[in-house]
Amino acid sequence: MSIDVPTSKESSNKIESFSQQVAVMHDRLFHLFNQLNHSPQMASNLMPSVLKELGIAMEELQVTVEELQQKEEDLSLALELANIERQRYQELFHFAPEAYLVTSLEGCIQEANRTAAQLLNVSTQFLIGKPLAVFVREDDRAAFRLELLRRQQRDYFQEWETSLQTRDGKLFNVACSTLAIRNQDHQPESFRWMIRDISERKRIAALEQSCHDDNNGHTQDLLHNRLRHFYSQGELIPLNPQTLWYVDHGLVKLTTLTDKNQDVLIGLVGSGMPFGAYLTALPLYEAIAVSDVQLVGFSVNEIFASHSLAQFFFAKTRQRLQQTETLLLIAGERQIESRLCRLLQLLKDEVGQPVPQGIRLGLRLTHEDFANACGATRVTISRLFSQLRQDGKIYFDEKKHIVIVDDLALVS
Repeated sequence: MSIDVPTSKESSNKIESFSQQVAVMHDRLFHLFNQLNHSPQMASNLMPSVLKELGIAMEELQVTVEELQQKEEDLSLALELANIERQRYQELFHFAPEAYLVTSLEGCIQEANRTAAQLLNVSTQFLIGKPLAVFVREDDRAAFRLELLRRQQRDYFQEWETSLQTRDGKLFNVACSTLAIRNQDHQPESFRWMIRDISERKRIAALEQSCHDDNNGHTQDLLHNRLRHFYSQGELIPLNPQTLWYVDHGLVKLTTLTDKNQDVLIGLVGSGMPFGAYLTALPLYEAIAVSDVQLVGFSVNEIFASHSLAQFFFAKTRQRLQQTETLLLIAGERQIESRLCRLLQLLKDEVGQPVPQGIRLGLRLTHEDFANACGATRVTISRLFSQLRQDGKIYFDEKKHIVIVDDLALVS
């Protein structure tokens, strides 16, 4: 809703104009009275002029009064609309599902909505005036105050995590977003806060990690006494429609052919991931060992007959699906530079190995492989790699492996 409220400058101009009109009328009347005082015999002759001047003055005053009345009505309406909008936004603040606070620079609470009061288990009226630090776990208070000082100096929009504690002793994790409210001189005056309870998120993350650890043990049980199949780097891996391969060690490249007989990268299968002809509908589908690989084969019928195997492969296939979606996103980038950068980021996540200078890709792909994956020519990929090397974002080690130095700059 837009409100046209007269500005203070407009009101000041109106008042100044009215004052000038009154001053002019005062001068005119004073001049007429002076004439009457000096020439009484002229009174009868000047009286019509005086009455006419007074009439004109009265009309001008009446018009001015009407204009001021109209402005006063406009201001009253604007003030009423402003109060309505203020009330509406106050209600939005108060009933928002997230916890919102306004504090002083020292963290003393000035405003708090209903959700914040519920989160801290204190009535809103009793929150006002209290330091937010009293709800911070004692061990975290020094870091809390240091973070407040840091955010006075400049705006940080990322969340920061801390622990809060209610008066009844309940401890929970929160993510805080803060923004300093600054004056015209860009000096901080107060803080706006949004606080989210992330205890459940932390609990789920811990549970997932526990399940991951359990799955690692479960995986070893499933693979125990299974026959291993070994393939050397560059070797073509046979694909049986009724067999799913599980990569126990190494890396496999999955490709297909376009109608122009060009290879297209459709997947990189690392340790702990499955692949096989059963999982694709492509008529042309090849699996090539990028490194020396160790595979374990599972019959499709065996998987369907075993609940534990079906559950195991469902979780592993989820990784492949996520990777495929990422490759689709890469293919959808309009600029070839962005495709290459995103592909390097994917490879960093999938096969990256930390080294002192950055992240080393644990496989060697040719420029032709990158060109096919990015839908570009080999010449273009070579030029882009040269540019990345000149910019200091990547380099090639003594074994010709790519080392990503500045991975943040790669995501364009």
